[in-house]
Amino acid sequence: MLNPFHSLTLSNYHQVMHRFLCVLLLTFTTYPSLAQEGLAQEGLAQEELAQERLAQERLTQERQSHESTNPPLKQLSYKVLDRQPHDRSLFTQGFLVDGPWIYESSGRYGQSKLARYKEADSSSFYAMKLPSRVFAEGMTLFDDHFYVLTWQSRKGYVYDRNWILKRTFHYEGEGWGLTHSDSHLIMSDGSNQLRFLNPKSLIVEQTLTVTGDDQNWDNLNELEFHDGLIWANRWQHNHIIAIDAKTGKVKGILDLTDLHQTRPGKRRERVLNGIAWSDARQGFWVTGKLWPTRYLIQIQ
Repeated sequence: MLNPFHSLTLSNYHQVMHRFLCVLLLTFTTYPSLAQEGLAQEGLAQEELAQERLAQERLTQERQSHESTNPPLKQLSYKVLDRQPHDRSLFTQGFLVDGPWIYESSGRYGQSKLARYKEADSSSFYAMKLPSRVFAEGMTLFDDHFYVLTWQSRKGYVYDRNWILKRTFHYEGEGWGLTHSDSHLIMSDGSNQLRFLNPKSLIVEQTLTVTGDDQNWDNLNELEFHDGLIWANRWQHNHIIAIDAKTGKVKGILDLTDLHQTRPGKRRERVLNGIAWSDARQGFWVTGKLWPTRYLIQIQ
């Protein structure tokens, strides 16, 4: 057999070998072995699996973080301790207890009034009619003065304990509910926001947005401040919510549907609206517009 390289010169031999090695290298580079392909595919699958595992861990961490900062709303319960008559003519807007008395502001044009009666048995009822142009809304008692809002007049009234008018004040938007902390009047306007007013200047010094459980907590109505929480009725809802007065977070929800269902009649305005803390009874009185009964409840 003839040697194919026998007739090559040394120079030609080097050129041929160089070309041969280049072709061989190109072949191995372009067409890797099946084993190499298998290893590459296995490595890719492991990388994809690791990425999926990492993504799942991130989702779990985000969910846990969301739950820790937005815990599920606490469903509050209650026990009825007492029930007393409630004047059915009262279109309840403001509702509070002071000493042995319950005070209410009652709304509607031509029918608005301020009322007072005994907490124990609703006796000694007295009412002062307001001007026909006034649609009374929320009311609170702060530093021996009653502050009363109006619905759409953008005007509030300040009375002394004898219900003698001392001054008026103005605000933007509508007036709905009113209560107070140790330092501020707290006002609702039917939205999901609460305004904190300086009780002397009556200027808004803070606005707090009510949030929680990814819901829109609008229609905030009659209010009561107690022990760091703002208890808020919501118009056309059968529940009262407990709001952290510092953060605006809803801490719990109290469903009073059973009390509302006992009310006679089907008039749309007969809604739950009125919550007032009683130091003497260590419970909350609740009632509604045109309701014949008020209830003393212990929230659990």
